[in-house]
Amino acid sequence: MQIQNLKMNYFKNFWKTYSPYLTDVWQYLIIVIIFMIAGIVYLIIN
Repeated sequence: MQIQNLKMNYFKNFWKTYSPYLTDVWQYLIIVIIFMIAGIVYLIIN
């Protein structure tokens, strides 16, 4: 039981530390994908 608590505490601290960076990465990826789709649509229309 003690080992499981240590693992959960480690995971919680890890998540608190890195979750803001992960959300930033996802936001940038979504923005890049939107721009790629917009560029493809622009090329198809013209």
